[in-house]
Amino acid sequence: MDAKFNGLNEWILKNNKAGRVISECGGKNLVGGFDILGKGASAEKKFNIPAHKRIRLLVTLYKLDSWNNEWMYIRIDGVEVWK
Repeated sequence: MDAKFNGLNEWILKNNKAGRVISECGGKNLVGGFDILGKGASAEKKFNIPAHKRIRLLVTLYKLDSWNNEWMYIRIDGVEVWK
């Protein structure tokens, strides 16, 4: 998977500032970023995966700026597995 992308690839952003969705930091394009997502905003992407008994998920999360009562959740098969 490319570390850099130029589209949202089915990401859904809500309440993002000024309609912006992608920022660049350290040569990488990111969903969100400084002054894009903040209090009351969200980013969501759903993946269609085949039937499974186990799954391995690798995530790179860049926490930019302060996170004051703001969270990231990961749900798999409708179950919260990380917060």
